[in-house]
Amino acid sequence: MRLGILADPHLVPDDHATDGDMARYRSALRRCVREGVDGLALLGDLSWSGDAASLEAGLRLAARTGLAVRAVSGNHDLGEWEDALAEAVRRVGAKNVRLATPAGEVFGGEDVRVTGLCVASDNYGYTARSDERPDVSGWGEETVVLLSHYPMISFRERAEREGVYYGDNDLENLEEVARPLLSRAAPTVVINGHMHMRDDCATEQVLQISCAALTQPSFDVTFLDLKTGGDRISVGVERIPVAPSPDDVRLSALSPARLRWVFEEGMWRQAAPKPEKQAAR
Repeated sequence: MRLGILADPHLVPDDHATDGDMARYRSALRRCVREGVDGLALLGDLSWSGDAASLEAGLRLAARTGLAVRAVSGNHDLGEWEDALAEAVRRVGAKNVRLATPAGEVFGGEDVRVTGLCVASDNYGYTARSDERPDVSGWGEETVVLLSHYPMISFRERAEREGVYYGDNDLENLEEVARPLLSRAAPTVVINGHMHMRDDCATEQVLQISCAALTQPSFDVTFLDLKTGGDRISVGVERIPVAPSPDDVRLSALSPARLRWVFEEGMWRQAAPKPEKQAAR
C-alpha cells in the first residue's frame, strides 16, 4: 500500500499567488498522482480558519485526483465550527472523499486497516472526546494505519534537545487517548501532522511518522509504502519538497527525508532505506 500524505496546507480563500499555500497544495496533489499512490491522506489544518470556502476548495481539488481520499480534522479546521470539515465533506459529495473514522476500514488489497482521529472538542480540538478516540475493539490482529492531526507519542523532549520548538501542542488527554494503541499486540502506524516537522519514533508496537507542513519549509509531501508478508512488515517513508526553501531557514527536521522501519518478532526497528530510483536516461 502506497499513501500520499499532505499535512497542514493552511488554505485561505483568497490565495491565488503562484507561490502561495494553494499553489503548493496543487503541486503536492499532482505529485501524488504521478507517484501512483493507492490513496491520499489529508492530516488536518486543510484550512487556516475553518472557513467553508477553503475547506471545500481543498476537498474538491483532492477529489479530482480520482484517488481514495481520507481526511481528518486539525485544530485550525475548527476555527468557525467544530464540525466544519465533516460538513464540507458532505457538501462536496465526492464518493472518493471520506472522513477517516476511529473504527476504520480495510484498505485496498492488503490486510491493513486505515483509521482516523477527527477531533472536534470545544477547545479547538486539543482534547479528544470519547467518541473520537481510536476504537481498537474491532481491529483484531490487523495492521492498522491511524491518521491523526496530533501525535500519539509525544516527542517534546527530543525536539527540545535539538533546539526545535515544540510548544504546548500535544493533546491534553494524550496519555488516555494513546493507551489503547500502546496496549495492542499488533502493530499500529500513526501518521500525524500538526507539529510542522519531520520526525519518526517507535514505542511498544506503535510506529509514529510525523509529517512536515505544506505551509512552511520544508514544504513536504510525504509518501508511505507499507508492505506486509508473514510476520514481517516494512514501512518506507519518503518526504519530497514541492517548493524550494529559503537558504537562511532552518528546517524543522528531526528525521531524514528517507527512512525505513521493519516490524518483526513483535518490535519495530530501523532499517536501511531502499536505494533511490535512478532517473531514466
